[in-house]
Amino acid sequence: ISTLAAKETYLCSLFNALHKHTTINVYDFGADELELPEDVYIESRTWAHMLVREKLAQYADEEKTTLQLTNYGRYWMLRGGYENFLYESGSFKNPKERQQKLALLDDRIKLTHYRLFGFWITLIISLIGLASLGINIYLLLRR
Repeated sequence: ISTLAAKETYLCSLFNALHKHTTINVYDFGADELELPEDVYIESRTWAHMLVREKLAQYADEEKTTLQLTNYGRYWMLRGGYENFLYESGSFKNPKERQQKLALLDDRIKLTHYRLFGFWITLIISLIGLASLGINIYLLLRR
């Protein structure tokens, strides 16, 4: 089993178990219920922290070993679970499509930069014109 597959399997199982129980100790869950291999067991806390970062769960204790489901996590459980969350958030989307979106974002940033640059140039030219108008009116009235 690859590390990515083990991580997704662990997170799906943990997310489903969080839905069934109110709180779950990450280490107890990995050791007792899943009987993980040692290399996967070491990563289990880091992987469980991913649920917290994605706002699907929150820590219920100060040691950050016990998780409980958040309202956002309950929402995703009703929508189909962790697999559906991954699919909707874009983790399973085409990498080529992702690169195209990043390229479009870069182009938008460049165009926004050009718009701001044009705005400031226009403002400076307008202020110069206003100053020259003021000088011309002053010279005209001074005659």
